[in-house]
This record gives sequence, C-alpha cells and structure tokens, in this order.
Amino acid sequence: MENFRALSQAIAAGINGIANLNDDGDHATIELSDGAKICFLDPTRYHYSPKGNRLIIRGEFSRLGGKVYSPIGYGESRKDEITFAADTDPAKIARRIVKQLLPLVREYTAKVNAYIKADQDYKGRQDAIADRLTAALPGLEKSNGGYHYNNGDTFFNLQISSDGARLDAAYFTTEQLEKMFKAIA
Repeated sequence: MENFRALSQAIAAGINGIANLNDDGDHATIELSDGAKICFLDPTRYHYSPKGNRLIIRGEFSRLGGKVYSPIGYGESRKDEITFAADTDPAKIARRIVKQLLPLVREYTAKVNAYIKADQDYKGRQDAIADRLTAALPGLEKSNGGYHYNNGDTFFNLQISSDGARLDAAYFTTEQLEKMFKAIA
C-alpha cells in the first residue's frame, strides 16, 4: 500500500483515547490510554499474509522479558483481527475498530495483564526463597535458570518452581541442612 502511513494516521484520527501512535511506514501501533494496543500491518510488506492486498488490523499484546503473552491459544484462529480493502474510508475503519475490535482487545489485554502479574508474583516468590537461601548459605549463585552452590565439600543445584523446588545434591552436612530448612520455613 503506497499510502499506508497516511491511511493509518487517518484511521487513528477517528479513535479517541490514543496515548501513542508509532508508525514506521509499514507497521503502525496505536496504544490507547487504557493500555490496549492495536497494530496495522501493510500486507504488501508482510509476505506471510493470506489476506491478499488488505489492511490487517489486530490486537497487539505485551512482551515481558522477551516472552510473548497471548490470550490466543496455539492453533486458534485470531478473533482479534479484522481486515479491510485498501480503499475503505478511514472513518469507517475507525468506527469498526471502536465497535468490534477494541472491546475484544481490551478483554484480551486484561487477560495478558493477569498473566504478566502472575509471572511477576511467581518471580517474586522465587527471588524471596533464593534470597533466604543465599543468606543461609553464602556462595549460592544464580546459574542457568536455577542456583548452584559449591564450597569444595558440598555442591548442589537448585531449581525453584511455583509450587516447590528440585534439589540435586551430592552431600550436605547436618549444619547446612538445618540452615537450609530454617531459611525455607
């Protein structure tokens, strides 16, 4: 689409509550003041599009630590996507976005935010356990998604999950075990 940038800006003009419009010429993202995001894709630049020469508009969901959070399961069709012919009136596109797409994107955004919060809570619990163990066992080091301890006589690897932990160890002194149990309790 030769006038993709102008089209995306004209559509954005018809949507209230825009906090940010990022437009690089073939991909535009609108972020609304409530945190919901929608993106416009120019299918002439995205060869994977089965939609032909149609403007694709869909929800865009958060990334945290390189992880994509999506309320759409693997293999599910996108319900948060609408397409338009390139010559559709921008005001008509904006009205359909507001009426049909934004309510679903806002619902999905709330789910994504719940996933992110659950992940942050989980990470916080992991960090709290690791902090207590580190205080009890100086020398405990973070390593490959878990923790590693080696003081010459004793070594172990620890993986902490949401509901427990896995400990691979060779040998502990009674004193080390007591410190660990006290730190975890």
